[in-house]
Parts: sequence; structure tokens; C-alpha cells
Amino acid sequence: MSGDQLRKRSPAGLALTLHTLAKTNNEAAVGVLVPALDSADAAVQLGALAALLDRRSPTGQTEILKRLAAHALPWRPVIEGRPGRLTHALRDGLLGSDQSLCRTSCQAIVWFREFDLFPA
Repeated sequence: MSGDQLRKRSPAGLALTLHTLAKTNNEAAVGVLVPALDSADAAVQLGALAALLDRRSPTGQTEILKRLAAHALPWRPVIEGRPGRLTHALRDGLLGSDQSLCRTSCQAIVWFREFDLFPA
């Protein structure tokens, strides 16, 4: 979902807040956006996802990957609209010791066509 689409679907205050959190250099924004990934409100959840992807935060990427299996259908279009934004987390998931994260990384690599990561 693009920023314009989000602004059309959600209240102006939410859109402005998410935009500010996405663009600020303050890393504390990640600490606000990560819990929003678990929101019951779809606009908050998808907005936080888009903001974390726009930030390119390694911590944010890993948190997205941890939740991806549970939210694959609604999140896929948002992630597909930002190719390459999960590259570091996908690579770390493949090489790490967490088998669940490795499986999710492999599935995400196929979904998002990040095939250049498989040699890792």
C-alpha cells in the first residue's frame, strides 16, 4: 500500500504519524512501529509495516519477518511494493540458527522473488 493509499483509507492523524515515524532519523521510532505490527486495526498494522519497510531498519525487518507467516496475505502486497527492503533480514534468517525464521525466510524469498539470496 502506498502512502497515498494509506492516507485515503485512514484518518489524517494516523497517516501523518506513520509518515513522521517512517521519515525521522530517531531510531526510537522503530520501538513505536514494531508493536503496531500486532494491532487489531488493519490500517495501523499495514501503516506500521509500510513505515518500517521505508525506514530500512534491520530490527524492523527482523520483526516483520518474525510475523510474516501469520500475516502473509494482507502484508504481501505492501512488501511486494517495496522490493529489496527485507533483503538483510531474509539473509540473516537463512544463515541464523532459528529454524522457524529460516523456513519463513525461504518462503519469503520465493514470494518476493529474492532468489539471489539462495546462495547464502
